[in-house]
Amino acid sequence: MGVTILNDFPTSYFFKPFSDCSGINLVSLFEHSSIRNKDYYTLNSRVTSLNKQYESNSNFSRLVTLYRHRKLFKEKVCIPGWDYFEYWVIVFLIRPKYVSMIFESTIYESKYTGINGFLKFLFLSKVDLVFAPGIPHQNLSEKLGFRKEVYITGGVGWHNWFNLAMVNREIVEEITNILYVGRLSEEKGVTMILDLAENFSNFHFQIVGSGPLEDSLKARILDNQIDNVELVGYVNSTELEYYYKNNQILIVPSVSEVWCLAIEEALHFQLPVLISDMVGCREDLIEKFDLGLVFKSGNLDDLIMKFGLISSRSNYSKLVGNISSCSFKQINKYSHLVEKLKDAE
Repeated sequence: MGVTILNDFPTSYFFKPFSDCSGINLVSLFEHSSIRNKDYYTLNSRVTSLNKQYESNSNFSRLVTLYRHRKLFKEKVCIPGWDYFEYWVIVFLIRPKYVSMIFESTIYESKYTGINGFLKFLFLSKVDLVFAPGIPHQNLSEKLGFRKEVYITGGVGWHNWFNLAMVNREIVEEITNILYVGRLSEEKGVTMILDLAENFSNFHFQIVGSGPLEDSLKARILDNQIDNVELVGYVNSTELEYYYKNNQILIVPSVSEVWCLAIEEALHFQLPVLISDMVGCREDLIEKFDLGLVFKSGNLDDLIMKFGLISSRSNYSKLVGNISSCSFKQINKYSHLVEKLKDAE
């Protein structure tokens, strides 16, 4: 029976675990989007993109394209959510023999009552297997009435260094360099980093990424003369190694975050992390293995307190030791998705 794994875009981290798997179809709805840089996408020739740029395709043309490729979705299908109408068409009209779903929503931010909850419940009624990255994702599926099999993947894909040995980190006398990697957008809570920087002038903060808040961040840094914050801008994923190696703590202040692959990348380079309680990997990764500290999302006082703790040499050394003893290849079972699909009846 044919297996098709579908994603919104041909993201490299999503498809990388399946690039050498035989007997499966790798499909993305769109080839690219204007809001993402080119290296966000994979160059894997096995990935079939149904449409070109997300912003330039009409709903009608997308529907026609989906109809032309309907045979790809007749057997076993794995879909990444319910955000695009194509997924609803596949589940309710094309009606594959077996439907699995990568559950990229958490109980932290998703509604599970009212009309939104009912529509999600309706969608899940057609799903046979849920792949949940972690506990908050599984908890949401349960709140939405899903009672079939749930498989915990412990991740949302593979980062660039997943198959390489972890990089050992020397413990320095003074913790001074703090890193953020991600989009500069509201849901990432990135303005809190400037709040933190204004309270800790003896630390240097590097913000790597681009996005809609870039200009307002630059203006605030200039107006408030925050000279300990460096806006690096966009960096190719293959060049991020330099920033992980030359910083000592990763901060993730998101108000909504499905999992956060940057955290896994940072842990590969043995960076302890300071994250908000809205980050999807909080329970399964950071708290379970004691790899960093968690602050209450949007609460600057709590962020300041937790930052003071994580930047102390004793706490920092302990966290680095905890990271070095972890086997992330055993924690992340995302690549098992294919064998689970092939074995499914």
